[in-house]
Amino acid sequence: MGKLALLFVMVAVLGGSLLTFRTRMNANETDNERRDVQGDLLARDAATSGHGLVLNAMIGTDGFNSSLGFTDRDVRDGRFTVDNYSVVGDTAFVTVTGHSGGATHTIRSKYEWDPMDFPGPIWLDVPYATADVDPGAGIDGGPDALPVHFDVRRYDELDLDELLPWDTMEDSLIAEFAGASGPGGDFQASDMLGSGYLEDLNTADASDLYYAALGAMGVMDVTIPGPLVITSTTQNFGPTPKIVRITGSLEMGSNGHLIGAGILIVEGPIDMSWSSASLTWDGIVLVHSDENYLPINLSEGTVDINGTLVVDHQAVPPGGHMDLTVLREDDGSWSSPEGTTGAVAPWTSDFPWYQHKHRFDIDLPEERTVYFAEEGADRHEQWTQFRSALAAQGSSNVSIKFKNRSKDGYASYTLDIAGQPQVYYGTVANGFGAFARSGDVNRTQSFRASDLRTFIVDVHSLRMLRQRWDGDGCVQWPFCVGRDSHRERSLYIRLYDSSGDKIYEGALYWHMREDEVDEHNAQEAALRAAIEGGAEFGTNLTLGPGVDIGFDMDAIKAIGTRLGFDGDEVINRGSWTEHTTAREYRAQGIDAGLGGGPSGGGPTGGGGPPPPGPLTLVCHIDFDMMLTSVQLPGHIRHGDTMGSCGPPAPPDQMWICEGPPSGSSILIDTIDWPIHAGHGDWAGQCP
Repeated sequence: MGKLALLFVMVAVLGGSLLTFRTRMNANETDNERRDVQGDLLARDAATSGHGLVLNAMIGTDGFNSSLGFTDRDVRDGRFTVDNYSVVGDTAFVTVTGHSGGATHTIRSKYEWDPMDFPGPIWLDVPYATADVDPGAGIDGGPDALPVHFDVRRYDELDLDELLPWDTMEDSLIAEFAGASGPGGDFQASDMLGSGYLEDLNTADASDLYYAALGAMGVMDVTIPGPLVITSTTQNFGPTPKIVRITGSLEMGSNGHLIGAGILIVEGPIDMSWSSASLTWDGIVLVHSDENYLPINLSEGTVDINGTLVVDHQAVPPGGHMDLTVLREDDGSWSSPEGTTGAVAPWTSDFPWYQHKHRFDIDLPEERTVYFAEEGADRHEQWTQFRSALAAQGSSNVSIKFKNRSKDGYASYTLDIAGQPQVYYGTVANGFGAFARSGDVNRTQSFRASDLRTFIVDVHSLRMLRQRWDGDGCVQWPFCVGRDSHRERSLYIRLYDSSGDKIYEGALYWHMREDEVDEHNAQEAALRAAIEGGAEFGTNLTLGPGVDIGFDMDAIKAIGTRLGFDGDEVINRGSWTEHTTAREYRAQGIDAGLGGGPSGGGPTGGGGPPPPGPLTLVCHIDFDMMLTSVQLPGHIRHGDTMGSCGPPAPPDQMWICEGPPSGSSILIDTIDWPIHAGHGDWAGQCP
């Protein structure tokens, strides 16, 4: 073979070898890139898994645990390390790093323990109260020495100050509760919803709590017809928390004993006038009444409430009356706001309504309870015409909606529909709860018109309905209500057909003719004089020397889950993540640990240990961290500072660095941090 031919052969062989080598190099590079990507993903997964395990381990019964019990752990195809876990008061700081294939992913978080709030040992949600507290009575507000809470809203909403001066009532209650023994228990008045006391209960008032309990009743709970008298016997409901409802008053007679746990609902007065009687309850004792006077007499015997006493009273001074005005248009066309007129005697087409009942609550024995529909009876159908409107829809779907519920009259409702798993109870103000349409709590889900069994609306407070007195803006308000498409902003019940067209409206409002105003004023004057003379109105609470009411959050929580309470919560006050790839470590000349680490696993296995090298102390947010030279630049860019944060902030406070022109480190309340962050301050101390 000639030299030239041999040269061509050598070149060809060399070219083939170079091609094979390059192909192998490309393949190796592709494998490395694939391993890097896989390591990135697995490091993230390891950090996320570790963060979740730390969260589970850090949550104790009454706060964050002081330690976790582990500092690292192998997870699938990776490993995580707990680089920092520290607890300061109700705040926990957590740093978890996931390792895999040489990559690391770090999650740093700050958590706050938010314990469940409850008003205190006694919660008075009543319009007016008097008390007689024996110095031997015990009221224990628990570790925080919580007071006796009086919610001012019902007093204010009923405009009782002229009738029953606030200062007189408050001074008397302060003096009475101050005489009881035990930490806390002092009298305090506030708007309990506006002040945030009810946030964790998911209720607007004590009536919501009452109806939540009724709605939560199941087969293991107990309903006892009232009035109930317990004499010479022990009624023991056992230690397991349950809902026990007494549908009337409760009288503890001679040698009568009642024992239980959960929530005890008494729908009327309580009378303990025998020294041999006892009431022992762990959880919530809730007394509910709509009568003008509610006596809770615990003057004798032994009362041991380990939890809280709640009083839900809807007393309403007399005066005026409630009207019902019905509008109807079966085909949903509504050529005018009054709809069909002249269809029901004695009304003719000259009257702008389908049906109207003046003085509904005075002329009818049910007073302000309106039976729009009632299975087997329909006692108010003559006035509501509701069942007739349903019948016109046959078996088609319909739905019900509350309108203008800001003037709800503290109304509650009962809704029973065939095929539903329960009877629905609730307050108009909070809508239809579990049976509400998605996105509209005031409207029910659709149901067949023929399936409605019972629909009752019970107006508890005439004064909380829209006040419509003739001569004040309208000569005769029923006419104005009928001719206005918004029913003059009164509370009304609307019925929709299957197409979503309204077909029925029943408006409820506080009405008075001009010739009835003098009568109303005379009634109020007589009531004021009677109360000043010792007449019975509002709630009267008598606590004898054998009473011991001790606030116990654990006993309340035991039943609170069933009532919809939030319970203790862990709030994430911020999380920060940082990721370093194996390639970034290699670029720094650091061993990426691709050959496997203490967990084995090879290139995509357990990964190696955290990268070696000198560590630098920095202040991250408001706690110290040690960082590698790879991690340091990123932390400095997002605001961390070299050196220690200095002394730790006290519980519920944090260090911040004020922006220019101050530039100084200050301590602030943690709750105020969003305000400071909004005008340029930094978390942590200034460098």
